[in-house]
Amino acid sequence: MEFVADEDYYEVLGVSPEADDAEIRKAYKKLAVKLHPDRFVDKPSAEREDAQHKFAKVSEAYNVLKDTEKRNEYDFMRRMGVSSPDPEPEAPTISPEEAAKRREMAEKRFRHGIALQ
Repeated sequence: MEFVADEDYYEVLGVSPEADDAEIRKAYKKLAVKLHPDRFVDKPSAEREDAQHKFAKVSEAYNVLKDTEKRNEYDFMRRMGVSSPDPEPEAPTISPEEAAKRREMAEKRFRHGIALQ
């Protein structure tokens, strides 16, 4: 699971790290009602986008803190001073020609291995 860097989910919801599930749910509901995008339909686009951004942060924080397993992992990462686990390294991209050569070599090795058996 990845967490947004420099985001303190407890701070986003306005609760302490010792808050129980009921406090977290109550804080989320209060903020969700206040920041829900439907309330900003007739507002200027900058204000509407700001509210959508804040609502997304609040929703993300709540989705992590309401789940015991995610919350425990988040708390651990927070205590360790790590904002997010290292993402999986991307697979190197290779050209179609290189991919074809590798497939051909793998096929030859496979056939050779079968012959040895």
